[in-house]
Amino acid sequence: MRFARAWGLVSSVLQADAPDTGPLDDAVAKPEALADDVSRQVQRHIGNNGLDQEQWARLMARMERDPNFRTRVEMLAAPYQTPIN
Repeated sequence: MRFARAWGLVSSVLQADAPDTGPLDDAVAKPEALADDVSRQVQRHIGNNGLDQEQWARLMARMERDPNFRTRVEMLAAPYQTPIN
């Protein structure tokens, strides 16, 4: 659940920053490579949800290889995503 909450918050930040970008997986897999302000927000959401970078990377990898896990995460994350106009 912590990962789903973090995923919802992080995906909202990234979609607000660049709504026309492709899949978020590449951007969130390495949050340190994002623009400084976006990176800080993403890393704060990850940390505030009790995850470290290693856990985050493992869970991202699992989402990539397991479509059922991805679906569950995305469904659980929906309440934490901020609608974008």
